[in-house]
Amino acid sequence: MNHGALLAEGKTKRIYAHPHAAALAVIVSKDDITAGDGARRHVISGKGQISGRTTANNFALLRHHHIPTHFVAFRSEEHTSELQSRQYLVCRLLLEKK
Repeated sequence: MNHGALLAEGKTKRIYAHPHAAALAVIVSKDDITAGDGARRHVISGKGQISGRTTANNFALLRHHHIPTHFVAFRSEEHTSELQSRQYLVCRLLLEKK
């Protein structure tokens, strides 16, 4: 999946605009792990895959119990140029217009 513009980046995730749907965002879990509010940082290969799958499972559990969320879909894609898997959680992007 191609990404749109980078909207935000945190210690463990990047949020991109969806390339084809303005109301959606793509959340990419990173392989980074941090402690002490980012004072200590390491990269663990495959951590992003596990984190993304765990988040998707949590949303699936909420959906199973009829609790509404903004979760749309989970996708796992191989990026051979990076030699690692990345997970995509496609969520609705809620922007407050002031």
